[in-house]
Formats: sequence, C-alpha cells, structure tokens
Amino acid sequence: MIELKESRYNYRLPYDGQILFFNGMTRLFIPVPHFLQEIVESFLADPQKASQESPNLLDKLQSTGLLINSEIDELEVIRERYHQARNATLYQLVLSLDEPYTFRNKRHYKNSFEKNGPAISEKVRHSIKRHLNRYVVQHHINQLQIEWYGEELYHHLQDDIKDISMYAAEVCQTHNVDFQIGLTTHSLLFQEQDIALLKTLPLRSIRLIVDFEICSKQQLLEGESISTFISSLKEMISLFPEVLFIIFIRSELDSFHFPSFIELMNMNFSEPLRKNISIFVHDELYSSLPDGASTREDMLRNLRQSGYNQQWEDLLPMICSSEKEHAYTINCDGSVWKCVVGFNQNMPGYLTTHGNVFWEETTTKMDSDIPLFENMRCLSCKHLPLCMGQCIPIQRTKNVYPGVEQSDCLFPPWGISPESAIRNYCSTMIEHYINDDEDES
Repeated sequence: MIELKESRYNYRLPYDGQILFFNGMTRLFIPVPHFLQEIVESFLADPQKASQESPNLLDKLQSTGLLINSEIDELEVIRERYHQARNATLYQLVLSLDEPYTFRNKRHYKNSFEKNGPAISEKVRHSIKRHLNRYVVQHHINQLQIEWYGEELYHHLQDDIKDISMYAAEVCQTHNVDFQIGLTTHSLLFQEQDIALLKTLPLRSIRLIVDFEICSKQQLLEGESISTFISSLKEMISLFPEVLFIIFIRSELDSFHFPSFIELMNMNFSEPLRKNISIFVHDELYSSLPDGASTREDMLRNLRQSGYNQQWEDLLPMICSSEKEHAYTINCDGSVWKCVVGFNQNMPGYLTTHGNVFWEETTTKMDSDIPLFENMRCLSCKHLPLCMGQCIPIQRTKNVYPGVEQSDCLFPPWGISPESAIRNYCSTMIEHYINDDEDES
C-alpha cells in the first residue's frame, strides 16, 4: 500500500455551519459538518486508520489532494507548475494609448490624450508590427491576446487600433494562431463606424474603469453620469451579446452606496443580461472600512447572487501575467513594461525598430525566469500555491506605487485575504454544483 501524508497546503475554514477542508494545490475541497470534523482530522493524521474504517472517505481525501503520496515533494510540483505557466505559448500584449496607467489612482489622467488622431507614431507603429510578426513565429505562439488601453479609445479606433489589430489578425491567420482582443477604457461613446469596426474584430471583453463622484444616495440614483453610463452599457451589450463587460469602479462607492448602485443596475439589467457583466470595486474601499474582509465577502456574495458573471476562480490565480515569459505592455512611446498595474518613472525597456524588446542595463531586469517565491518566507508559507510568490514590480523596482511600502508578501499590498478568496471560490463552486444538479433534475 502507498504510504500517505497530509498535504502541507490544507486549510480548515468555517463556512455556512460547516468546515471546508480545502487544498491549495488542487483547489478542491470537502464541506464537512462540525460533528464529523474530528473523524476527518483523525484520518488526515492517520491515513492507515482511514483505509480500515472508511475506504470511500480515504479515496475522497486523496482525490481532493488533502492526502498525498508521502514521496511527493510539493515544492517541486509548485516549481514545475510555475515554469509551465510562465512558458505557456499564450502571448498577452497590452497596447497603451495613454500614459502608463494604473488602477490604483487617478494621477495620470490629467495629461492623457484629448484629441482625435493617432497616439502612436509611424515609427513605433512599424516597430509594433515587426514585433508581432517576429514574436509569434520565433516563440511558436499559439494564442495572441491584445488588450487595448486608453481613457477614450474611440479617439483612436479608426487609426491605431484598426491598423495594428488588422495586421495582427493577418499574422495570426497566416500562422494559424488564435487571436483575441480586449478593450480597457473609460468611455463607451463609440460611433457607428466604430461599432462596425469592432464587429469585424475578435472582441472578447471590454473593461470599463469608472469614477462616480457620489455625495448621497439620491445623487447616485438620479446622477446624470450614472444614467449615461447605464444607457451606454445597455446599448453595447445589445450590440455585442457575446462580449464580457468588466466594470472596475474606482471611486467613492462605500458600503452604503454600493448596494444602491447594485439596486440601480438590477433595475436596468435583467438576469440574463447580468451574465454579460462582471463588477469589481477598488480594493482601497475595503481597507478604509472597519471590517474590510467581511465587507468584501458581502459585496462579492451580493454580486454573485444577483446573477453577475463574477469569475471568482480568478481570485486564485496560478501565476501573475507579469511573470509570464510572453506578456508585455507596450506604451504609445515604445517603452515596454512587464506589469500593467503600476510603473516606475525609469523606463525598464523599449521596443527597437526591428521589433525586439530591449531592457535597459541600468534597470533591474524584470523578464527573469527565477521565481520570486525562491526565498525562505515564501517557501515556508502555506499560501504559496495560491499567490505563487511576491509581486514583481513591488520587489524588483523602486517607488512603483506611491504610498505602498515594499513587502515580502503579495497579499498585504493588495488587501486580499487568502481565506476570504478561498471562501468565495468554494461558495461559487458549491452554487454551480447545486444549480447544475437542479438543471439536471
């Protein structure tokens, strides 16, 4: 018989009158009533006892990863997963038409482009095209995802976006590469010709960053900015029923105004339409409230139960895109970054005229294949399979985020509780199971 041991990455979390036995390696779990918890604990401590008294439960403990072969080195498994995810042949490219952007503050929008016309020079545009053609072939890319970012993308749809996207589509068609496009913007003021263009592109998502200046509930319910936003969103969903609309609220929606906002959304969007919408709120909201973790869970649960397409499995990422070999952000001036959330003032890299990415010798090289979790704190942490190590820009650059101190851990800078993420993940999986079971019956 194979000798078994308990995984070092097991969690016991209270949930809905039960205990969730969750494994961070497999992301699988068993809900256990309190009166059975002692029995499960005894089986985890003595697998041989489980084989004699309850073979079926033993199989369940093994299939969920709570019990594993004693010869397995889980750290080596994590390292193997990291390199598989890092070297995957999916190329995630962000093309920014404004200054380097961030979801954490509003400092850069004062100097963003405010007029029509190309944001990318002919020289940089030519370099991006050469980059796409060379990169897809040299690295044997099988999927290309381009995310266009701009505060007002409709200014650039008919020049930069059309030109480069059409070229990318030709490259992908020539080399049999799957091609997808996403938009990240602040406005949905697209004209008829813009809509016609977007319908010709493989558009998969539109991410909307919105700022609502709210003083009272009445202003929220009657505010012109919100009514305009909802009207534009309804029209876009009707035009693009297969596209996921991701709303990122980066404003003053506190625990009082947020339910009112959801109430307003529910009044305007039927449940079938809500499946086209995901809603996220700036994390600083949670840290500013007395009980941030529980407030976060309440908000996530409210959204999920209202029928919005909350992809909570994303709360348990395998690896950050900034650590992937094939993931870059190219700004309109040709500068290149590995992270799309925040930037150093010193340019870490740039795009050459031949389409290659060149890293400055004077800047810490961010395109490294050495995992950031190769340190004693991460290697001894039970959360490692969930966060996969430290945050690249925080650790490898200086002054990336004003007001955010460097940390040895990924979770504190973002205000994310691993336990909260796990509970929401498990809750989603349980609801999916229940709904699927009801549909079958």
